[in-house]
Amino acid sequence: MRRSKISVILAAVLAPWAATGCGVFIKDNITRDVERHVQEVDLRAVESRTLTHLSTLEQSVSDFYRAEKRVPEKLEELIPKYLSEIPQVELGVKGHSTNNDVRLYPAEVIQDGAIDGVRIRDTGRWGYAVKGNRVIIFVDCVHRTSKGNPWYQERGVY
Repeated sequence: MRRSKISVILAAVLAPWAATGCGVFIKDNITRDVERHVQEVDLRAVESRTLTHLSTLEQSVSDFYRAEKRVPEKLEELIPKYLSEIPQVELGVKGHSTNNDVRLYPAEVIQDGAIDGVRIRDTGRWGYAVKGNRVIIFVDCVHRTSKGNPWYQERGVY
């Protein structure tokens, strides 16, 4: 739908040049640039939603820990008191569909206080690991975000 709206607008703006033949080249370049920009904006929006969902999960675990004085064994324990539902992961990465599944990883996936990317399965789901009182919720994906960071290294936005 966006592509057709963009094409209609560009056709109207570039019509005077089209008659001379040079407008086709300009129209094609502008159309590609606009489409690429729209795709980049869409990808950043998808990434922003996932980081916001990650932040919500992190905050809910923190609230659970303060109230219950323990780390939840599963993220599903947060429902319904601390979270209405497990939010969805959206990555915009080929091969990973939108889902809200959670994969619990063993404590060994946490190395030096961070997730060891070699030890994850790249499922595109939420990952969750507990080591002592340290809880890390992450996106179980080794692909890179638009900022260039692997998804599993991203933290939620507070």
